[in-house]
Amino acid sequence: MSDTDLVAAGGIVPVAGQDFRVRPLSAREEVGLLRELGRRAKLAMGPGGYFARLQPRLAWLAEQKLGDVRALVVAELTRLEAVSELPGDDVIDEYRRTPDGVALELFCRTRREHPEVTERELRAVVTDANALMVHFAIVDAVTGDGPKATRSA
Repeated sequence: MSDTDLVAAGGIVPVAGQDFRVRPLSAREEVGLLRELGRRAKLAMGPGGYFARLQPRLAWLAEQKLGDVRALVVAELTRLEAVSELPGDDVIDEYRRTPDGVALELFCRTRREHPEVTERELRAVVTDANALMVHFAIVDAVTGDGPKATRSA
């Protein structure tokens, strides 16, 4: 798909009374977006990263007296932290649906059509209340699986 085709593809995503034209990204841009979502998802885990996220499961393994399994999990978590491994697709997808993730994706997919809009401005209008609706509107617009314009989020 050429850049001209990419600009022609896509659709309109209304957010807080504004219409944003979103578009599919090139393969390179999609990979960049996924990497940035992964990087931010890992940061969003906060101090302790993987260990903090999996603490309830580690505690359960200890309660079940599954020390050998727990040790293997801790070793793998240590390796992931040491090599700064990005989280898996499920964690990235979860983050992608948060207000921060939605604002990032909306920014990446609209910046050619709306160069005046900043990611910070988008984050101000993407809220807990509308993030999931905006996420699905973006998906529908760029995949062609839904209407080209949706109700305002």
